[in-house]
Amino acid sequence: MKVSNIAALSVVFFISVNAIAAGPMCADLFSKRSNKSNAPSVVVISGTNREGANSLKVAETMRELLLDEGAQVEVLDLAKVPPTTYSSQNYSHTPKTFQKKFDEPIAKAESIVVVVPEYFGSFPGILKTFFDYVQAPLAGKSITLVGISAGKWGARNALAGFAETLTHRKASVSGTSRINIENVESKVDETQVIDADIRKRMKSAAQEIVESMVAQRGEEVPVEKLQKLVTAQIHSEVSLNSGLTVSGTLSNVILNEKNNSVAYIQTSGPTSLKDQYRTHVGQTPDMHKTGFGTPVGVLKNGIRISTLKNPEDIGLIEGERAKLEFSSGVVVEGTFVRSQKSRQGYLQIVTFMDCTVTLNGKFLFRPSWGRFDMGVGESVVQVKL
Repeated sequence: MKVSNIAALSVVFFISVNAIAAGPMCADLFSKRSNKSNAPSVVVISGTNREGANSLKVAETMRELLLDEGAQVEVLDLAKVPPTTYSSQNYSHTPKTFQKKFDEPIAKAESIVVVVPEYFGSFPGILKTFFDYVQAPLAGKSITLVGISAGKWGARNALAGFAETLTHRKASVSGTSRINIENVESKVDETQVIDADIRKRMKSAAQEIVESMVAQRGEEVPVEKLQKLVTAQIHSEVSLNSGLTVSGTLSNVILNEKNNSVAYIQTSGPTSLKDQYRTHVGQTPDMHKTGFGTPVGVLKNGIRISTLKNPEDIGLIEGERAKLEFSSGVVVEGTFVRSQKSRQGYLQIVTFMDCTVTLNGKFLFRPSWGRFDMGVGESVVQVKL
């Protein structure tokens, strides 16, 4: 069965410390300052609530550079979080205003950048508290850290400590795109970074962030091409961005009514599931004699399953009931049995028993049909005949 795609989120945190290594040139998939709804989405977080902070100046500079690379960008300023949010009463119930203004943008972002200032040799306590309140899943999200400090070390200790906090939540913290900005007062003016060398490093990081998101998505196969395959009824190999290949006769492509992207694919007749040239164990044509189906896309909460290595990151515990809701409206609900991974260790197939798959009340899979092997992937990136 097909795999639900979870949107991979990339978050950039500016921490007054780290230096960003120059990244490769950004792919020209998106026009500069793109307004396209499908442009890569990035959230940039200014990691302090201090008014007029240099962190915000660095965050705004990164926003401009990411816009120049064609990304959609939103800056989250911790100074805008109402002080009443950080009440002990809210630990068990995050306020709805916080969820809408801060949690939801983080959940939907493909990448995150955090600007982290160094306070007394570490990162700000308010930044840790802020992330304690963030309920959006961070597992698998790409996060870039930018450290700033008044001294000469560029917040190295602050970044190292904050990176541990993010790693504990299973975020993917970039090591190559980390930026350290020392003596920050001499590198900014009233509104932005003015130092040419720092801007160059930040530009390289912005390019690397966007290029990474584009590569992770893969260039999607046009829906029209998939529909022609359905009409032709010929054997083909359909590959998802997770690296999973579905080898069979494509019989149906169901679209997401919200954006006309692929929500579910189905084959008819014998079908196998492969990771490049290797057929997954138990995923041969003999197993899928009458066909195969799987959701395609990100989860409702913005997670891209293809970026994950552990099923526990999406609440899948062997032998227990689970429910996966996709942004397309597809719902998979059943008893989790096992997962199968790519050679690199990322999830490619998630298997359920006693499973139902529905879309807008219509059944796509019923428990009586047996085992449901859900393929993992957010998009169809290649078709071979």
